[in-house]
Amino acid sequence: VLLADKKARLSALQSLLKKQQKNFNKSFIGTNMEILFEKKGRHQDQYIGRSIYNQSVFTKSQKDLINTIKNVKIFNSTDFSLESSI
Repeated sequence: VLLADKKARLSALQSLLKKQQKNFNKSFIGTNMEILFEKKGRHQDQYIGRSIYNQSVFTKSQKDLINTIKNVKIFNSTDFSLESSI
């Protein structure tokens, strides 16, 4: 297989996977999920956790959420993560 064909196939596959991930993440908007919070985020009062599907989930809280499981409501999605509120 020619290198150009390999690159074209890889690009097509990556594009399809990104589209599927985006649609998967969008399907959670408006739902409640249990999230295990693992660490602080880059922004003030931001915490990052993981869903049961291993998606990154961001939320804001003035309380320390590290090493806790919280039920959150998903209000937004990106290609690679979810945003939530408690």
